[in-house]
This record gives sequence, C-alpha cells and structure tokens, in this order.
Amino acid sequence: MCSKFTGDVKTSKHIFRGYPSVAKIWRKLDFEWPDDIANGSLQEWLNYIVSTFSTTTCRIDDLIISKHKIQRVESYIREVDVVQRKLPIRRVENECWKPLEAHFLKINFDATFQRNDRRSCTGIVIRNWGVKWWAQ
Repeated sequence: MCSKFTGDVKTSKHIFRGYPSVAKIWRKLDFEWPDDIANGSLQEWLNYIVSTFSTTTCRIDDLIISKHKIQRVESYIREVDVVQRKLPIRRVENECWKPLEAHFLKINFDATFQRNDRRSCTGIVIRNWGVKWWAQ
C-alpha cells in the first residue's frame, strides 16, 4: 500500500492517475480520466489521450521545450557571470635581444621532417658576444 494514498495498490494506474500530486498535475493540464476507460488499462487511457487531445499533447511538448529554453538561458547567464568576473591578469613583457656577456655563446638548434618526401633538415645558429653569428 502507498502511505499517501489509500485507494489503490501501487500499480501503474495508481502512479499515473491516482497519486494525489500526480492527479493535481493532470488537473492543471486539463487531463481527465473519461468514465468509459476509467477502469481500463493504462495503455487504453494513453491511446485515448493521444488520439483525442492533440492540443494537450502539444501543451506538454511546449512545456518540455520551454523547460529546455529556460535551462539554456540560465546556462548562458551563468556563463556571462563567469566572463564578467575579474580574471587574473598575466603580464607578458617584451624581451629584446641583448648582446651576451663576453666569452659566452648562444646556440639555437632546430629540426624538421617532411613525412611525404621523407626528408629532414636541421639548422644551428651560434651567436657570440660581439653579435657575430654562424649558421649551418
């Protein structure tokens, strides 16, 4: 037995029709159990609702669509709130090349491989403190 409803045993009819909070929702949607199928199966009732109340079905679809629209708007608002928060600033300084101290060398090395031609290439650039450089 359901503790909140003393009429029927917990059946699909009870869940979809007899439970007080569910019955309240049906009333708000203007759904009623017709007398001729009130004691019929749940399938008979659903068939009756779908065939008779197409506008009601549309209302349910509208409710679902509206719910999704509200969820999208709320998500967008949360996203905008995050964007408007102050974000940490990362400062990037421009660094210009400076000559090296005497007796130091700066060596840059790079390589590439072209898979289609199966060719590779390497390069080395060496600079000294006097801005002389060698490349290979």
